[in-house]
Amino acid sequence: MKNKQYLFFVTVLFCLLLFPLYSLFAQTSYTWQGGAGDWDDSNMWSPNGVPGNGDNVTINSGVVNLGGSKSINNFTFGNATIQGSGS
Repeated sequence: MKNKQYLFFVTVLFCLLLFPLYSLFAQTSYTWQGGAGDWDDSNMWSPNGVPGNGDNVTINSGVVNLGGSKSINNFTFGNATIQGSGS
């Protein structure tokens, strides 16, 4: 009986330790397609979607309008403009 409890405990502990590592490997690299648009417009990004926490972002050209705070992992910036309002 103790072996089953130990195995269950080790399995749960392994899953709890492994889960945070998933975010390290779940990063997506997004590239702005150029032109002017809002950050939250998924059609302006390749692949289609909106970058989020942990993602990598490249903006080579265009004008990107930010509607609020954004959190990403890595940012590469080229000949582009980022506009937004905030304090």
